[in-house]
Amino acid sequence: MTTAKKLGFKKGDWALLKGTGWAAKLISDVHTATPVAMVFGWETEAGSVYASDLVKLSYNEEVEYEYRHADKIRGFRTPLQIA
Repeated sequence: MTTAKKLGFKKGDWALLKGTGWAAKLISDVHTATPVAMVFGWETEAGSVYASDLVKLSYNEEVEYEYRHADKIRGFRTPLQIA
């Protein structure tokens, strides 16, 4: 079983998803085959992704994605509001 940790990922790393090319920031469970990630596609959402679909980014690319999506990441840290 390929885990994100075996592929060299750790919590907080950025990756691209193979099928879509969307950016993903790993949030937790990197020791499993389906880590939880915040995915930046048509919509920004968090959920499990397959470790085998993750493509590692260079440090410079990670810094660029962190800067580009900083406002969306802050939005996930606000308290949940139930209507």
